Amino acid sequence: MGAGGKPIEDFSKLRRSTVKKVLIISPDRIALSMAGPGIRYWNFAIELSRSCDVTLLVKNSDAPVHTDFKIVLKGTEDKNTFYSSFECIVIQGLTLWEMPFLKNLNIPIVVDLYDPFIFENLEIKSDEQLSIEIAKSNLEILKEQIYVGDYFICASNKQKDFWLGLLAATFRINPETYREDHSLNNLLGVVPFGMPEYLPVKKANVIKGIIEGIHVTDKVVLWWGGIWDWLDPITLINAMSIICEIRPDIKCLIIGTEHPDKSFVPHKMVDKVLSRSGELGLTNRVVFFKGWVPYEDRMDYLLEADVGVSLHYNNLETRFAFRTRILDYLWCELPMVVTSGDVLSEIVKENHIGCVIDAEDDRALADALIDMVDHGKCDFSKVRHSYHWNKVTEDLRLFCENPRKAVDHSVIRKYVSKPTSRTKLYLLKGIKLLREGNVSGLYRKLKSKFLS
Repeated sequence: MGAGGKPIEDFSKLRRSTVKKVLIISPDRIALSMAGPGIRYWNFAIELSRSCDVTLLVKNSDAPVHTDFKIVLKGTEDKNTFYSSFECIVIQGLTLWEMPFLKNLNIPIVVDLYDPFIFENLEIKSDEQLSIEIAKSNLEILKEQIYVGDYFICASNKQKDFWLGLLAATFRINPETYREDHSLNNLLGVVPFGMPEYLPVKKANVIKGIIEGIHVTDKVVLWWGGIWDWLDPITLINAMSIICEIRPDIKCLIIGTEHPDKSFVPHKMVDKVLSRSGELGLTNRVVFFKGWVPYEDRMDYLLEADVGVSLHYNNLETRFAFRTRILDYLWCELPMVVTSGDVLSEIVKENHIGCVIDAEDDRALADALIDMVDHGKCDFSKVRHSYHWNKVTEDLRLFCENPRKAVDHSVIRKYVSKPTSRTKLYLLKGIKLLREGNVSGLYRKLKSKFLS
């Protein structure tokens, strides 16, 4: 803010002289079957193309086409001319670490911080001998993004508080950035995950009477999305072993056992949940498993299910998470049972669109699922319109329409630490996979990084 207490740069009021050229670099596959990051960046491209000239850079050759923006396969571009032609670049995850030349382009960079991967990696790697080195490397990768970024976006106001702390600790909150805007909104915006404006329409029956063992008259509890090590499908399996004794008509479908990116190394939780279901004799009788569902078919499953679940542990990852699967439940008005602790569980509770339970409580989950199956009529009208993609991307759109370099780069240049080398981190990850005996996982990683 200036001396009068007003922001000296209000993105919403600046007049655009030309349509800005924006490059969006997807951190994940853009394909018929996509995980959360791919879905997020596909919709970023759709929304930003309404007012900007958008190019979406993808890492896979089977990406779909779209009439409103260009799609370029990474590795086919001319690095000497391609990147310098843009006026703004949007990145997330390891992109800057994998493409370090981006920081030398003198082009405004938006860093998407919606996924606090340093907390997720603690859940995956906290028990390993190499955990300290890997955690340090991940923090260095994150800090480099903080130093290089000109504008940042995150998923919620709770996340915003955390990232403001990190921005302060890395001296991105300094006299220069504070003088520009006392609210720091010119530095950090909130862009949650979203959902389509149009209503979902069911195209085909895909569960009841289709999957062997699930009858037309059965009620279906749906686990929707990836099975990560920080999530808790084990409690769901235990709850289903209780439910099936008194309600044999309630079945559970777990979707997400296979990631759409074949180079992705499955989390240990996948084997754990498959084993637990088998031990209890539930597999293909009460609990059913399926891989990834094509993006355009997702509504068929969501509209046919009776209850959705989102379960996690009570840990640090949970506190700052934004469970994107819940947005699909909202879109399809699917009543849900969720674990407390994250920002979306608070929204579920406040808007009475499901039941919120404590973590790792088998009996409470069983009771909640039965109650939701029998009495789960919910009113989604108060919340569903708040998360349409065109609304949640507003902060990002305003910056991309009027991109500018951060005012403090000359101040912070001397504070930038040397990032972890790619060779070092790949070596650490390779040693980890070898110690686990995961030779196939190591091969997939090597192939995706060096042979593709």
